[in-house]
Amino acid sequence: MSNGDKQDSGGGDAPSSAIGARQQALSLMCRMNPGAMARVRSRCVETCRMPSLALHLTCVMSEDGSSTTSDPDEDGLDDLVGFVSGLLLGSDPQIRSWISFFIR
Repeated sequence: MSNGDKQDSGGGDAPSSAIGARQQALSLMCRMNPGAMARVRSRCVETCRMPSLALHLTCVMSEDGSSTTSDPDEDGLDDLVGFVSGLLLGSDPQIRSWISFFIR
């Protein structure tokens, strides 16, 4: 993960894309071991690498987790909004600039 790009283009759908291959491999490994998703996501944030993977894992975690509302799509959106808001409003300026640059 530390070799991942600081800013990626959303996953790179082309199979030859190193960004896409790396993200896909990590995503598949997390699907095989769901307990590692939160650790991988936090590692992405700590190292300020692979922002699309961090957001993807947030969406997957909210899909797989138990829903607190009657509409699972709404709960997943709440998780994503909460995660991104926490990064943007957090106290670490490096993480704030990293995620805001990705969102732009």
